[in-house]
Amino acid sequence: MSLSDRYILRNLIGPLMFGVAAFVSILTASKPLIELTNLAFQGVPPGTLLRLFLLALPPMIVLSLPMSVLLATLLGFGRLSGDSEIVAMYAGGLSLYRAAVPAVALGFVVMIVTVVFNEHVVPWSIESATALKASVEEGVKEQRQFELPQYENGVLARRIYAERFDPKSRVMRRVTVVSWSEGRPNRIIYAERAVYRNENHWTLYHVEWRELADGRASPLTTLDTQEITVQQSLAEIHEEKKLREKSMAELQSAIDRYRKQGIATDDLRVAYWNRWAMPFASVVFALIGLPLGVRPQRTSSGLGLGLSIVIIFLYYVIWSFSSRFGAGLVPAFLASWSANLLGLAVGGYLLSRAPK
Repeated sequence: MSLSDRYILRNLIGPLMFGVAAFVSILTASKPLIELTNLAFQGVPPGTLLRLFLLALPPMIVLSLPMSVLLATLLGFGRLSGDSEIVAMYAGGLSLYRAAVPAVALGFVVMIVTVVFNEHVVPWSIESATALKASVEEGVKEQRQFELPQYENGVLARRIYAERFDPKSRVMRRVTVVSWSEGRPNRIIYAERAVYRNENHWTLYHVEWRELADGRASPLTTLDTQEITVQQSLAEIHEEKKLREKSMAELQSAIDRYRKQGIATDDLRVAYWNRWAMPFASVVFALIGLPLGVRPQRTSSGLGLGLSIVIIFLYYVIWSFSSRFGAGLVPAFLASWSANLLGLAVGGYLLSRAPK
């Protein structure tokens, strides 16, 4: 590593740390802090509140790292430009493209850190926080509010919803079963609880159900018990997680399992590619931030933070739209990476137009 590379990196590391602290503070001050304040008023002990706060940090850090690269390049190169050090580097034979190497390298390092953090720390922190909240609210460690789709020949046949699942007693509570036919719900079953019997067989207790046809519902019918079959095993129900809680290995396993059943996997494949696409935003932001930072006037922290927020907002609007609505319309990879590809094009254009 050359002397100029080390000098540029020193000017980027400080703003990077500042960015992480600033963006984590902004993100934490929204939903996590409000939830903790509500729990504090409910008499939750300070030690538990501190644990919940610490468990809420990893997802915030993952979101903040790529953002911080953008702020670091804006502020770092803004200072170098404002103090005419970029001009001195040009005079010494260092081109802007060569000066971009340490910034892009930093983006790749942050990307790798984000991938590792997102794969190993974030799922654990979300799962631990969910279990801790459940223990605080209920006094028991149960899985909460989940959904089990049931398919026949690759077509959705039923959806089973449950408010609670206790893996020790093997009981699902407040169960709703919605049957589907030709793309429309045709029966809804409500049950107080479902008790595991053997293999994939469950017994519903205190059952109420009604038929749905032509936009009308039949009179409510009640039964003491009713038997149902659930395609997922006990282990799969116990490990049922939201997409954000799954690791890449778990996502790939779910994709393989659903493919064998003939089930569409667009959402899962987009979620899998997002685990790489979002961290890669660090590289994209480095390319965009560098030419914007190289300007005659100095970039202040306040101006840099404001400009970063605008660029980040635009990026995540495009990324969220393409990820959510692109699945099924375009390949999963393109749905996840379209924002990055557009960002690379914009960054390359800005870099080519920057003062040399």
